[in-house]
Amino acid sequence: MEETIFSIEEHHWHVILNPNALSKKNLSYFGSIKQKLNELKLTYTAHVAESCNSGIETVKKLCLQGARHFIAVGGDGTINEVINGIFYSEIPSKEVYVAVIPIGTGNDWARTHNYPAHYLNAMDKISEARFIQHDIGLVETINNNSTTHKRYFINIAGFGFDSAVIREVNKNKSKVFSKTVYLLSLLKILFTYKAIRLTIKTADTSLTEDIFTIAVGICQYNGNGMRQVPTANPVDGKFDIAIIKKISPFKVIANIKRLYDGSHLQVVKEAISLQSDTVTITATPHCVGEVEGELLAIGDYRISILPSSINIMSMNKNWWI
Repeated sequence: MEETIFSIEEHHWHVILNPNALSKKNLSYFGSIKQKLNELKLTYTAHVAESCNSGIETVKKLCLQGARHFIAVGGDGTINEVINGIFYSEIPSKEVYVAVIPIGTGNDWARTHNYPAHYLNAMDKISEARFIQHDIGLVETINNNSTTHKRYFINIAGFGFDSAVIREVNKNKSKVFSKTVYLLSLLKILFTYKAIRLTIKTADTSLTEDIFTIAVGICQYNGNGMRQVPTANPVDGKFDIAIIKKISPFKVIANIKRLYDGSHLQVVKEAISLQSDTVTITATPHCVGEVEGELLAIGDYRISILPSSINIMSMNKNWWI
């Protein structure tokens, strides 16, 4: 684990704005964000990602033009688009520095890194410019023994129940009531979802079971504050994998508090915790996966970690030297 400190004023930053994360209410935030950036004496260019996933192409193009310093303004999806743009560009990722201004709905990645809840308070911390060499995950969708799709992630990849909830959320997405939509979708799927027979392989474990959900974590939180992978460490070069085998919906509800505080892995007998730098998930029929609210291409999945591969600003001293 390495921490990098340098003068942020010496670099030109590319600010990536996601209008999908910024509702009409939140669009007014950017005026105060620009004012704060000016107070910090940063030189920057703002770029608006006009549609879902267009941020990936914007960042990829900027990287190929020589950009190496980015500020992601939005939620977990925005951060993930920036990361994918960087890695799809195939430039040396260790040359890249990313800071985050979290103004999304869940801001789950920011929870692991102790970002303040209010975006302006988070911006006050930018001046400290403490960057860590953060791990990144790669999910490859496998069909007929060939990779048909790739997606990078910086937080958690979810499979089974998690992705079924995301699929339902995407049907009913509302910028105004997104937290409510998520909760209602979760409850609906909870009582209709059936565990899937999966084979999960890690570096030293093979498991075939009826599985309710799998979370492959670099960081700890997803689902609007659920601490699903409480032992995940973004700088240790390993995934922490939280698996819950077939379980009744009533038992899930009874343990919701434990899911939010991270104690579920110790007290729920259906829960399994593993650690590995590789994971494969196979099933017939295939299960569905998701990364930061984006559904993955369907197939089997091969997940690998890219250790210490990019410089990310963190406010959590646990990850500093």
